[in-house]
Amino acid sequence: MPYQMAWIVPRRVLLTTFSGMISGTELQRFIAEIRSEVSKGQAPVYHISNSLAMEKVEVSLKSLGDMIKTVPVFSSLGMQIDVNHARGLNAFLAKFSAQIVRIEAHTVSTVDEAIALLKRVDGTLSEAVWEVPTDELILT
Repeated sequence: MPYQMAWIVPRRVLLTTFSGMISGTELQRFIAEIRSEVSKGQAPVYHISNSLAMEKVEVSLKSLGDMIKTVPVFSSLGMQIDVNHARGLNAFLAKFSAQIVRIEAHTVSTVDEAIALLKRVDGTLSEAVWEVPTDELILT
């Protein structure tokens, strides 16, 4: 699977880690899965997207259309944080996608920076128990 999704703060912070090439079908599956997970969360839900190991995304008009349809679900998202190279194509696509669904988005260099940003923005997360997989810390 080209991505893994997990709650790293139950019902509040989702972490998705992408790797390799993401096909249009996989992107649509991701959109459906994140839509489902966000609806299970406690608003505001935050999403950290680690794209450092992602090589390429195949974006089709259908995928973009599906993303636009997710606007009501993403209104529960407090923020989207992309862990990526600031000037890369994947970072550009992440920012563009966030604008389409009208959510606040930031790009940082590491998962640790993303967590620090969320703790500054939402004080309730400072006291939360974070369950970040060990391999995420290696990728950062």
